[in-house]
Amino acid sequence: RRLGRDTDELVGLCPPDFLNHGLPLTLLESRQEWVREVVRTGKPVHFEDERGGTVFDTTMYPIPGAQGDVARLAIFARDVTAQREAERRAARAERLAAMGQLAAGLAHEMNNPLQAIRSNLELVRDFDLEPDEQESRLNVIHQEIERLAGLGQSVLDFARPSDDTRYRVSIAKLVDKTLALVGKQLQLAHIRVTTDFPADLPSLYAVPGQIAQVLLNLTINAIEAIGDGGHLHITAGVEGDVLALAVTDDGPPIPAKYMQHLFEPFFTTKTIGKGVGLGLSTVYGIVTQSAGALEITSAPHAGTTVKILLPVHSEESMPARLSAPPVSGRPAKGRVLVVEDDKNIRELSRLILLKKGFGVDVAEDGEEALALFNESVEGYDLVIADVVMPKMSGSELVESLRSRNKELKVIYISGYTGVPATQKLKLNSITAFLQKPFSPDMLLDTIRRLW
Repeated sequence: RRLGRDTDELVGLCPPDFLNHGLPLTLLESRQEWVREVVRTGKPVHFEDERGGTVFDTTMYPIPGAQGDVARLAIFARDVTAQREAERRAARAERLAAMGQLAAGLAHEMNNPLQAIRSNLELVRDFDLEPDEQESRLNVIHQEIERLAGLGQSVLDFARPSDDTRYRVSIAKLVDKTLALVGKQLQLAHIRVTTDFPADLPSLYAVPGQIAQVLLNLTINAIEAIGDGGHLHITAGVEGDVLALAVTDDGPPIPAKYMQHLFEPFFTTKTIGKGVGLGLSTVYGIVTQSAGALEITSAPHAGTTVKILLPVHSEESMPARLSAPPVSGRPAKGRVLVVEDDKNIRELSRLILLKKGFGVDVAEDGEEALALFNESVEGYDLVIADVVMPKMSGSELVESLRSRNKELKVIYISGYTGVPATQKLKLNSITAFLQKPFSPDMLLDTIRRLW
């Protein structure tokens, strides 16, 4: 059943005949490379692959022949689909639990810049300020908006489900983001924080969201262990061919009887309401799936250190997750249809585009957009559509419009990140995605890239 063959069909077949049955070309090439590696090295190879929605945990073992070479292979495959799904659900539950703990601190971190924005806007609106002072107040507003946007992005990086794509990841930057998220908790608990990262610390090749979750879970655990007052120390460095990240707190030691249970799902020493017991088990799952290892030491007067060891890859082999550089020059002129259910965003987008010489029509939902599209004599060169709207989603609207014009350029805009945009929106040379909040320059740069 798992191989997609009847039992009688397997008799007399060579392993490639049934192991490779129904595999896509990319996975077939990987499977053949694994076989070659076992034959070449004489050592077992372990891997996971997916076939028809089923995830297999597979190990190939060499069986030596009379001459000492590899004569045969023994292959053991275990269906781990349910286990992987349970791990994903557990990770999601842990993210939600952690976000609940962060909520109060995040509200405080948001209220400070909101207060600055409100006060400065009222100063500009209600007082006859000198031009220099007015410009200064507007600059403060801009800085606080960028601060809010950065905070929101940090939360989204942690909360959104991971698409499992690996990128070059800077541990130092992720630690800074994590400490910003828990800044209010650290302040209220009077915890002193120190970090130590060498200037030449290499990047990791990893899933950013997963490493962010590891850091946040470990930091929250440390804060809760320390209690009121204390010291949190985070260090990183290279040990051989691995990057070692250590999170140390000076709270009470972990009792020896609990040490062997720390990585078990739902095991917790916390009081009711303080956690669901998934923090370290989630960390352990992420680290081991990233070909890493995890060590915990705890002793009286020395505190507790959780040390993570992750493989370092060469810089040349790691794709960076970079934003596209600004595009110079003026955007091409054309007609644009903006479809956005938020009145303020719709109107601001219209004004930005009008100032740059575009012809602009606006619609508040997909049905109105379809009517405008059908009635337009000149047609439209570009549609800017919110992803989540009442009556009709942005992707449904675009599908309908492209049945009329296959070359229609599209920019999706959204503040929603329930599913990574690139998984659902089929981005390509005439289709782009722009995350809210965006600036006028970001919108215009995105338009230039499509022209």
